[in-house]
Amino acid sequence: MSDDVQIHTARLDATANAELMALAKASAAAFGYTAELALNQQLAQLLRLRVAQINNCAYCLNVHYGAARKAGIQQEKIDLLTAWWETKLFSEPERAALQYTEALTRAADSTRAGRLL
Repeated sequence: MSDDVQIHTARLDATANAELMALAKASAAAFGYTAELALNQQLAQLLRLRVAQINNCAYCLNVHYGAARKAGIQQEKIDLLTAWWETKLFSEPERAALQYTEALTRAADSTRAGRLL
């Protein structure tokens, strides 16, 4: 995505809240897409992008699609991430991590503690 494109979302107007954006950037440096991680960088980006997809956050999607491309993730993986389980593009470790990430992200969808429906 070009740097001159402005994303406007219903959830977050980055131009209206400099303090929130400063906090978001500090969080990204500490824990997010710019952080130094023990986890493989490409896998971390796939997981972040999948969470953004599940949460339907336009701001997060914009950030993490760009970060996934920047991390060198294969374009087909980025394009098919929403249906990762139906492809053979993802390795067994990636599939396990994606399944775990989805379970954690969708935990609020559960009606019983400890059991996803």
